[in-house]
Amino acid sequence: MLVAIDSFVYALARALRPHDSLLLTSDHGNIEDATTMSHTRNPVPLFVVGPAAPHFGAVHDLVGLKQALLAALVDQAHSI
Repeated sequence: MLVAIDSFVYALARALRPHDSLLLTSDHGNIEDATTMSHTRNPVPLFVVGPAAPHFGAVHDLVGLKQALLAALVDQAHSI
């Protein structure tokens, strides 16, 4: 399953145009144990590529993710 996800994400990242950004995250940090169907205390994955990526360098939780996403969107709006 992880190989399929890896291939999919790689294809998405390769298809990005120069002004596109890709953000992937999850509300569960349990991909290493598919038998766990509930929330865990494991770190939640965050993958960001593209021009918006610098906005996400200090993200440590969902609150930070929201703030970084809003900042990236405002930045993008100003560049149009």
